[in-house]
Amino acid sequence: MASVTSSDDEFDLSWLRKNYTKEIISKYIDKYDRNGHYFYLLNRGNAINFIHGAVVGDFILLVQKEMIDTIIYMDKHKLENGVQDSFDSVRERVADLWLKYFLKIKA
Repeated sequence: MASVTSSDDEFDLSWLRKNYTKEIISKYIDKYDRNGHYFYLLNRGNAINFIHGAVVGDFILLVQKEMIDTIIYMDKHKLENGVQDSFDSVRERVADLWLKYFLKIKA
């Protein structure tokens, strides 16, 4: 699960800590598990789009579009559960759209 706001706005982390076992997978990925039911929480529940520093202006739309399109891609292709990265086809399409509409460059 990912958020685009602060963790206290989106998740009850206190409840999660009491009811799930937390395993740190990587710097930005935590796995919460309870009796075989598990999910991954990105960036400790804080805004995923700020991992690489404060993204401002039109660039935030690039990040948000990639996140949305990646979720749609994953659902459409019925991928197995697990940690997934974005996909080259998604990144290329989103980058082309961003260049076209914000920089007026024909990709």
